[in-house]
Amino acid sequence: MRTLTLKGFLRRYLKELSATSNLRLSHLVADLLAGNARLAEPLFWYATMNGDDDRLQSLLRGSGWERDYFRFREAFRDHPHDPSVLGVRYAKLYKSYLSVRDRRESEKRLKELMRKRLLKAVQSGDITMYRLCRTLDLNEGNLFAFLKQGNLNAMSLEKARAMVELVR
Repeated sequence: MRTLTLKGFLRRYLKELSATSNLRLSHLVADLLAGNARLAEPLFWYATMNGDDDRLQSLLRGSGWERDYFRFREAFRDHPHDPSVLGVRYAKLYKSYLSVRDRRESEKRLKELMRKRLLKAVQSGDITMYRLCRTLDLNEGNLFAFLKQGNLNAMSLEKARAMVELVR
């Protein structure tokens, strides 16, 4: 599992918030100007990180958002690695990113612990991989990849929990 980056988080968040399914600046700005104000902070940050600041500025020209973007751009240029200086909403957005990123890492550690416990149960003969598959309706290939190959992405956290409960 790759570590989530701020850019990746903003990309996904923009898709969730916008009425459009793509990340074209013109579509996102049209959505923003149509009243979707929640797009402002992630859009400003994403465009600046991508080097699309001039394009975004030209798309915002004459709107009420132009001044807000100008202020963000100036603060970002002076303090690119300090979201608290950018403003409260940017700090909150960054905190959300950290929460999602760290949750993924903690889930990864938890799945690894569950995998080790399951491997121990299978090796000791307490349960077979076949029984795990049939009882929980698991895909045999995914179970093999999870247990034997150590592919943590092959099994969801919920399925891993269900397997551990079955082994108890």
